[in-house]
Amino acid sequence: MRVITNERYVQIHKYLATATSLIGVLTLFASILLPFFQPSYGETPPIWLVLIAIAFAATGLRLSHYWLREPLPHDALDQGLKGFPAGSALYHYRLPVPHVLVAPTGVFALTVKPYPIGVHIEEGGWRRAGRPLGNLLSAIYRQDSIGDPGRLATRQAQKLQAWLDKHLPDNDVTVQPIVVFSSPQAALNVEKQSEPPTFYADKRKPSLKTAIRAMPKANTLSPEQIAALEAAAGITTND
Repeated sequence: MRVITNERYVQIHKYLATATSLIGVLTLFASILLPFFQPSYGETPPIWLVLIAIAFAATGLRLSHYWLREPLPHDALDQGLKGFPAGSALYHYRLPVPHVLVAPTGVFALTVKPYPIGVHIEEGGWRRAGRPLGNLLSAIYRQDSIGDPGRLATRQAQKLQAWLDKHLPDNDVTVQPIVVFSSPQAALNVEKQSEPPTFYADKRKPSLKTAIRAMPKANTLSPEQIAALEAAAGITTND
């Protein structure tokens, strides 16, 4: 299986995650120290500076989940799908959606959730394990709310489908959305498989690799269409 990763994109976002977190911490310290150096502000830090610090810290923490915490989403997918058949291709940050797998069983938009949390998967969708108040506080403090994975995955599949239909008008594939939890500490309790389906990136059940291999063969991209896709995305043989 070929793996094509936009390494520059990854490095830029690692830098942004680090810089944003650092700015948040420094701004918070500045808000605490400012009243000592500027008595005109009184004994309490200016609220606007505190709010800026909180905003930077929260943004930095959320970015850190994707770009600093190991394993990074694309690395987890690479490892989990290692050994896929020749002719398959896995794209990270090179197409309109972050992660795309072209396999003999179809074309998949992989929506990755990197959070180390417990999730119940039932007929009604996805529900975070734990008490509601604790989950709310964790989502605010740790910036690890899962949101609505199914809606996001469906939107990403639709976006990729529209892009393929534009650049490869003769394709007959239907992009399939999949939700993937990449953290080794994530715990999925599957009462009834979701729609779109949800899997672990690693070998735990339900496993992404096992599930895709077990799917019946569907319309996928030919080698010529893959070459056309890469040309449209600006992917060269050096990538």
